[in-house]
Amino acid sequence: NHKKLLFDYSKENRSVFTREWGDCVDDWSSHNSPSRAARSWGEHVQLIQANHYAKPSFVYTSLESLYHTPQQHVGGALWHAFDHQRGYHSDPFYGGLTDVFRQPKYSYFLFKSQRSPEESKPMIFIAHEMTPFSPPDVSVFTNCDEVRLILYEKDTLTIKQDRQLNKMPSPILVFKNVFDFADVKNMHREGKADQASIVAEGIINGKVVTRFKRMPSTRTARIKLELANFKIPLVADGSDIITVIASMVDKKGNVKRLNNEYIKFEIHGEGTIIGDSKIMANPKKIEWGTAPVLVRSTTKPGNITIKASVLNEGINKPVSGEITFTSVPSTLPLLFTEVGTSVQSENELSQTLDNRSNPELKKEILELKKQLNDLKLKEVEKQQEQFEGIKKDD
Repeated sequence: NHKKLLFDYSKENRSVFTREWGDCVDDWSSHNSPSRAARSWGEHVQLIQANHYAKPSFVYTSLESLYHTPQQHVGGALWHAFDHQRGYHSDPFYGGLTDVFRQPKYSYFLFKSQRSPEESKPMIFIAHEMTPFSPPDVSVFTNCDEVRLILYEKDTLTIKQDRQLNKMPSPILVFKNVFDFADVKNMHREGKADQASIVAEGIINGKVVTRFKRMPSTRTARIKLELANFKIPLVADGSDIITVIASMVDKKGNVKRLNNEYIKFEIHGEGTIIGDSKIMANPKKIEWGTAPVLVRSTTKPGNITIKASVLNEGINKPVSGEITFTSVPSTLPLLFTEVGTSVQSENELSQTLDNRSNPELKKEILELKKQLNDLKLKEVEKQQEQFEGIKKDD
């Protein structure tokens, strides 16, 4: 039996804060949830996650419900901002607004749209890729008062924010049944590919203040490289890390989301690539149009050049990409040297030899570790259920 506890704000004078919200797992072992949406699973899955965080169809903590609470409820924290590998469970956590490399999902732009245009600046985002598998509805995230949607440079539709019906500052605006890939196909066949666009204009006080244009991607032409955190310099302290994103794009720079090439990275200068083929870091498979790589600085500031190309190059393959950036000197004294040691201790060497000479023992140890991890997982599952007030028969 699941005992539900109702909070009576009329009898509570203290301030209240929801320390963790958003996750909606079926149970604490399976971890299936509309919030668990890996970026690589694509457009449809990311839309489900965004709608779940905004205003789900069932009663659950969300942006909308949090804004419905009385004033003594001062806010709530989403769990978690980005995807990551947990210690207690074998599956990664996919409920973040970005993936583990901080590449944004649609939900990132949903949360960004909740900031007022005065607090940050006007923003608008079309959560639609115009692929053959994209939905007929076009969802738009914006902090503006009104959105004008221009389809294929001719049809114009408008939706105003209904802030009387919704409590959250900027609900998702959905233009129903406006996209059909057959329309895109027909425009391409008629030589009007340049007109096959969806444009969203954000309007405040009757004036267009921001604009977002979406085009369907055509044939892949090249690999584009860019720094994920370009506003934060890479410090030459031997441990600072920066993410470089390789995008598969067409000749106009539109990202080809539906692509499964492998990208190989090369580096020259004062940096090293973290990981290799052993952990599938380099070469890296394209997921949802992009492939990230982590670059670590050396202790010497200077230029770093990254080159990205498809694993199997050919005359019909996309052109390789290249980017050069510079690391900056560290402002702090370094407490280590570049020269390390590869000397193993006697115990480490003995353990290595034992593992090599006793494959059956190694397998047995691995099985025991798995059994121990299962016991730990069940304990955490029990703790989560107790926290929710769920009582199960033994």
